Amino acid sequence: VLPYVLLLIGFTRAEMAGGLAWLRKPTLVSLGSASFSMYILHLPVSLVVSFLCLKALGTDTGGLVAVLNIGLAVLVALGGQRFLEGPTRKWMNRALRGGATA
Repeated sequence: VLPYVLLLIGFTRAEMAGGLAWLRKPTLVSLGSASFSMYILHLPVSLVVSFLCLKALGTDTGGLVAVLNIGLAVLVALGGQRFLEGPTRKWMNRALRGGATA
């Protein structure tokens, strides 16, 4: 636990000093927003990619399969964030404020 606490303190101090502006880049913000989607979806994506690679390539291991797994998981997570989570969050916020219709 101590290394994580020290890391958190270090990032907090760096942010206060203005040293973490690179973390606010749109690409990194998008990846951060999609991280929960990736956490939820990486296993199903991995199972599908492994199955398809096993059928097409005869193997479900190796560098190509790993790159396909990671790449597809990121794309699916970004798509889920943009087309499902984002609109749903906006709709829920409007509904909670009383502005949504059924």
